[in-house]
Amino acid sequence: MPDVAIHIQSSVKRTGKEYREVHEWIDNPPTKYERHDFSKVLENAGMFTEK
Repeated sequence: MPDVAIHIQSSVKRTGKEYREVHEWIDNPPTKYERHDFSKVLENAGMFTEK
């Protein structure tokens, strides 16, 4: 998976926003693969939709 900086560049290109907090949270090394699990995307996204 790409580095956080690559994810941020991609987000800026697509949306005009970094979404740095999301990328740093999802790419946290101890839980990175668990948080990238597509079956849990909606569950994990809940904490960000509240913000």
